[in-house]
Amino acid sequence: MANKTRPAAVKTSPPSSPDFKPGSPGFNLSPRGGAKSPVLERGETTASARYTRACTKLNVEPEPRLLSTLRDPEKKKFAGIYSTADAEQLLSTDALSAVVTAVESMVGLHTLRLVGLRNGNASFFTFEGLGALVRAVKGNASIRSLDLSDDALDDELAASHLGTLLAGEKGSLTVLTLRHNNLKEKSGKHLLDALGSNKQLHELDLSCNPSAVMLAVPELDKLLKENTTLLHLGCTLPSERATGLLATLHKQPQRLPSLRLAHQQLGDKVLLPTALAAAQLHAQLHGCCMHCIAAAAQAAPHHP
Repeated sequence: MANKTRPAAVKTSPPSSPDFKPGSPGFNLSPRGGAKSPVLERGETTASARYTRACTKLNVEPEPRLLSTLRDPEKKKFAGIYSTADAEQLLSTDALSAVVTAVESMVGLHTLRLVGLRNGNASFFTFEGLGALVRAVKGNASIRSLDLSDDALDDELAASHLGTLLAGEKGSLTVLTLRHNNLKEKSGKHLLDALGSNKQLHELDLSCNPSAVMLAVPELDKLLKENTTLLHLGCTLPSERATGLLATLHKQPQRLPSLRLAHQQLGDKVLLPTALAAAQLHAQLHGCCMHCIAAAAQAAPHHP
């Protein structure tokens, strides 16, 4: 009887190695990666066991609030929500990598807020780590809302991954929040291209990014024709683009019932048309010199 050839061993990187990162054979703990599911102890879930195992490999302490959330799949205590804003200890790049490992198996979690994960202008996310998060979120049918605000995300780090996150007609994500990052035109293009085929997302908030959405009127018309599910949009635009956006929406006010123009500076020439369009659209104009808009609306001619 011929001897069977044994498969070649897969080389894994130790936790201290610079090559040890999300996606490497030593890090991928999901069933699709070939690793066995951890044996569950009393009170543990698949997600909590996977998380603690990843923390051990990366030599970081488990974040207590997340661990409690993962051990509460029936949402009795935390109602299916986890936010790093409520974390009981500081996170780091390695600690975030451990969190990402458990995301795909977070049964019952519908809202994931990974916010404020930066050191100055440096994000705790790596390119590979953000890609791993995107794959995990797309693979978790229970997650409906993802918030990556204030994470120092820029075009080089995030643009292609954001497009992947929203691409395709299938998925469960209905809310994506990306406020207070450094996303620019490249990220805006990837998002707009993906939204053309996306049939699930209801709310997208890009407020307080430096021109993440360069919405010219033709682009907006095309988006509204291709995408029929997006109902709430948040952005920060130059005043002339904000005016064009409102004018376009004025033609079909029920199409986008909620518009957030955060920290918007509107010049004198656009106050009146903006006020009139906003009155028709019931738009949310947060931080948009509302006293000036109100004054412009009062000065508008009245018709019997």
